[in-house]
Amino acid sequence: MTLPSYLTLSRHNIYYYRFPIPKDLHPERKNSFVRLSLGTPSKREAMVIANMLTYHAETTLKALRHSNMNYGQIRETIKDRLAELVTDGQTTRLKAGAMNKNERGSAEIWLDQFQRYNVEDYYSGDIVVSQSERKIAELCPNLSLTDEQHDQFIKEFIRQYPVALEAILAYDKNPNDIAFDRKPDTHDPASKTPLGELIEKFVAAQLRGNKWTEHTEGERRRGLNLLTEYLGSNFPVEKLDKKKAREVRDIINALPVRLKQNKKTKSLSLVEATKVEVIDKISPKTANEYIGSCSTFGNWLVDEGYIDKNPFSKMKTDIVDRGDKRRAFTPEEITMILSELETDKIKNSRKTFRYWGVLIGLYTGARLEEICQLHLSDIEENDGILCININDDDDKNVKSKDSKRIIPLHSYILNNGFLEHIEKLKHNNQERLFPELN
Repeated sequence: MTLPSYLTLSRHNIYYYRFPIPKDLHPERKNSFVRLSLGTPSKREAMVIANMLTYHAETTLKALRHSNMNYGQIRETIKDRLAELVTDGQTTRLKAGAMNKNERGSAEIWLDQFQRYNVEDYYSGDIVVSQSERKIAELCPNLSLTDEQHDQFIKEFIRQYPVALEAILAYDKNPNDIAFDRKPDTHDPASKTPLGELIEKFVAAQLRGNKWTEHTEGERRRGLNLLTEYLGSNFPVEKLDKKKAREVRDIINALPVRLKQNKKTKSLSLVEATKVEVIDKISPKTANEYIGSCSTFGNWLVDEGYIDKNPFSKMKTDIVDRGDKRRAFTPEEITMILSELETDKIKNSRKTFRYWGVLIGLYTGARLEEICQLHLSDIEENDGILCININDDDDKNVKSKDSKRIIPLHSYILNNGFLEHIEKLKHNNQERLFPELN
C-alpha cells in the first residue's frame, strides 16, 4: 500500500498528517500546511484516521473562508479540531473495552451492507444512506453543507466507512499489547485510568498546546514507552508510587545501548535485556532524559488530579559518568576541513549542501537539522541585512520554541556567491535551499 502525500513517517516511526492551507488564505500567498502527529506507528490505522481528518479539515476550511478569521486563527482552529479528533479516536476502544457479541455482530452486518452498496445507486432514504447520515451526525454535529455538498459527503463517506469498520473489527480482535479479555470493572476506580490511555492523553495535550515539536515527541515517547513496556499499558495509574518509580529507574539504569537494534536484546523483555552481559549500558545523560520524560508525565498526572504526588520527582540516575565524551577537533583538523571546503571538488559539487551547508553552520552556529530544512523564503532581509529565519512554519521543525530565531549571514558567505546561488534556485522553481535533501 503506497503512502499518500498527506502522510509522512517520522524517524521515530510515528505517522504525521499533513493538510495544505490554500495560498489565498495565507497573508503572503505562500504554500503552508497544518501538521499533526497521529500518534501511531501503524500504517493502516494512520490511513483510517487521516481519511476522517480530511473530511473534517475540508469542511472546517470551507466554513472559515466565510469568516473574519485571519490566517493564524484559521491554522490554529483546524489544528485544534484535528487534534481533538485524533485523541478521541485513539482512546475509544481503551475506554469501552472489547465489543460484546451483539456489537460485533452489528458491525459485521453494516460492513457487509456498505461493501456491497453501489454508490451510483445512491438515493436519499435508503438504509445505507440513512445509516451514513446518522454516523456523520455523531462525528460532525456542527457540519453545515449545501445540498450538493451533502450528497458528495455522503457518497464519499459510504466509500470510506467500510475501511474504518474493518480496522475497528481487526483491532478489536487483535489489540496487540492491550488485553480486552474482559471489560473493566466499573466498581474498581483503578481500572478507569490505565497507564497507556493516560500517556496518549498526555502526549495529545502537549501537541495540541504546541508545547512539543515532532523531535521532542520522539524523545519523550522513548522514555514513556519504557514506562508502559515495564509496567504494562493497563497498569492502574493510582498504583504508580515511589516504589514502582524506583523500579523503573533501576531498569533504565541497566539498559543496554541500542536496545531494539542489537541482535542480543531486540527480542527480549526489558528485564531480560538488562541481564545480558558484554554490552555497553546507556549514558547517564540518556538515562536522565528517560527519567525526565517520566517525571514530566508525573507532573501532568498531578495537575490533572489522577495522583497526589509525582513519584519521579527529583529522581535522577545513579550511573557514574564513564567519561566517554566525544573528542573535540584539534586546530590542525579544523584547518584541514576548511581547506578541503575551498576546493573545486566541494564548491562545484551537485550536492550543494556540502559547501553552503557547512559554511552556514560554521558562521551561524545553526543546528544541522535547522540548516537542512531551510526554504528559500527563510532567506530574508531585515533592516538591510540578509538573514536566515529559523522557524517551524509549514513542514519544518525546531527543537523548542526558543530555537526560533533570526541570524544574520556573514559577509564571507555573501562574498562567495550565495545570492547568485539563491537566484539560480528560484529560476529553477525550487522552494528549498537544499532540494537534493529529502
